[in-house]
Amino acid sequence: MLQPAPCAVNPLWKLQSPAFIGTATGSSALLPDLRGLGARDALRMLARLGLTARLMGAGVVIEQDPAAGSPIERGSVATLTLDRDFDVGGPAPATRAAP
Repeated sequence: MLQPAPCAVNPLWKLQSPAFIGTATGSSALLPDLRGLGARDALRMLARLGLTARLMGAGVVIEQDPAAGSPIERGSVATLTLDRDFDVGGPAPATRAAP
């Protein structure tokens, strides 16, 4: 599967149209990678695709179900996990040792 360009190279790649694949019965949209998007932008993208969102947390999307690249069906539900401490493209947060 092809991976999208990193955000540092093309910061708008996530807001582009979803990919479509051809099948024997027609075309299906593929769910884009929503990680790193704020809740509002992720909701807009899902609405354009005809999906309903279930949000857990606040901030930016750190996980999504179904996964990016999955075929989607209009009317289905996507679960988005959000976190305020997520840094797109930055290093993972360091863990502290107990004193």
